[in-house]
Amino acid sequence: GLGAGNNLALFVWWEPIHQYGSAIFYRYYKHAEDPAVRRNVAGVAAILAILIVIAGYSAWQRPAPTPPGIVRVTFLSTACGNSAVIQTPTGKTYLVDGAINNPKTHSDVGQRIIAPFLLKQGIKTIDAVILTSAGPEHTEGLAAIVDGFDVRKIYDPVPIRSFEKFSALAAADPNMAYDMFLEDIGDPDMQKTRHAPQVRRVYDGYAEIAKTAARRGIPRARASFGVKVEPAGPNGQSPVFRIYFIGPYDAFTNIRDQSAVLKMDFGSFSVMFPGDVGEAGIESLLGAAVGEASMMEADILVVPDHGQTPAARNDRMRKAVKPSVAVLQAGNFSMIYGKTREAKSLVDRAKEEYDAALGFYGERLGPDRVYDTSRDWAVVVESDGKNYRVESLKGKKKP
Repeated sequence: GLGAGNNLALFVWWEPIHQYGSAIFYRYYKHAEDPAVRRNVAGVAAILAILIVIAGYSAWQRPAPTPPGIVRVTFLSTACGNSAVIQTPTGKTYLVDGAINNPKTHSDVGQRIIAPFLLKQGIKTIDAVILTSAGPEHTEGLAAIVDGFDVRKIYDPVPIRSFEKFSALAAADPNMAYDMFLEDIGDPDMQKTRHAPQVRRVYDGYAEIAKTAARRGIPRARASFGVKVEPAGPNGQSPVFRIYFIGPYDAFTNIRDQSAVLKMDFGSFSVMFPGDVGEAGIESLLGAAVGEASMMEADILVVPDHGQTPAARNDRMRKAVKPSVAVLQAGNFSMIYGKTREAKSLVDRAKEEYDAALGFYGERLGPDRVYDTSRDWAVVVESDGKNYRVESLKGKKKP
């Protein structure tokens, strides 16, 4: 947001502004009659005045905290990739995924988008960072958040044998850590293309989180079926709030199907975050849900794998989930695949699949119930445990 972004800019640029201003002041002190010096002093004064006004405007613009008895889920608008913030009725905060950095501009999405949003909300403590997939479109913004905020715990689905050993190796010997990472994930396609920059990027995103968490002493837990991030409250508490994993249900050697499938319930309201789950993972989920249909049901469905594969349009999953609203988070696929001539076909195919997913959910739910954070900007969902409303920053609403 404008306010938080400007506060961050003031923080980042304060030292060079201070140095420049000090130099101008010293010159003014020695050469007060020099017209050029006077103009420079006036310029510095104007810049400082503008920054003071911006800082005041930022504080005035800070949104109200989540109202009592309300859960708020904000799907952030990043250039590409998934990231959502859950603010609970009891004042807790959960961050689900961290989107992808822009390799062309070398900008960190955690510093540029996620941190300013959290700061504008007055959030300094994150009760859990939850990673649904090891793909860079989920991981790359998280290291900055884990390093800069009070993070209580990290959950991720990566089948690392020893997170402690991996974290230490990633800091001391990245090549050995890379071998361990590929061996533990067990994805044959990644092992065959281990020298490809895209595969190394998967490792780099996760390794930065692991190293930062180890340095900060933040505990990590493996995300898998049945693990509870926030268990249901004591008997009699109504509406009940909980966050838990319904997948992966089986062991997979495909990095997509290893995705953590996260659900958030608040009373009768529910959101599902299925990560990058593919066809095999979906079939596993549907099999696990036999006899317990409510396990799959959710009002809000984050479309799997950014809508870039046919799995995003699995109609059996849609019928099992029964969403009334779908949210897609993708955008600029060249940030995932690059802008080389070889990558163009991958980007074009991903765009075609993405547009097909938009059409698929638009036909079944209605176009006004399909949100795309690359076009609708950030999407905010609020619920009292019974009813809910959805609004995008671009003005699209669903009561």
